[in-house]
Amino acid sequence: MGGERKKVFVGLMVAMILGFAVYFRLWTIDYAISSDDTELIRRQFDLANREASDESAEWRMKYDEEVERAAKCDKQLVENNSEENVPNRIPLSLDIINISAGKWAVLTFLCMWCACIKQKVEDAATINQQMVILQKENMALVGRMEALKNKLEATKLKCHSKLDR
Repeated sequence: MGGERKKVFVGLMVAMILGFAVYFRLWTIDYAISSDDTELIRRQFDLANREASDESAEWRMKYDEEVERAAKCDKQLVENNSEENVPNRIPLSLDIINISAGKWAVLTFLCMWCACIKQKVEDAATINQQMVILQKENMALVGRMEALKNKLEATKLKCHSKLDR
């Protein structure tokens, strides 16, 4: 047992000495940064900082636009709730919603839902227009195909008549 412990102890000592040597070698490496390198690093940092500021401003602008849309939807909802002559409408009470947290989330959801419905209606109209155009093109292609079939038949008949002679 004593010999085994001595081997383990010697192994640990060798590992510690090698670790110390590697650490000392890394510590002695000269990491001198020239003045050009510091200037380059400063420029890169400034560029990254400007890009981050631009991106932050862009996100802030998107947020502001969304707040405007939510305010517009809020105004429309208030106007719609004040109109009592609309039949079969589900009344929407914003008093139930936690005004500080949930109001904007609900309004944003409603605005996004309205925008999605509007987009789908516009997409359907566009698809219908494209379908009409494609049907017209299809009819024109069917007409050309019939003309080409007739021309092919005429050519075949000419060939057969020349072979019969």
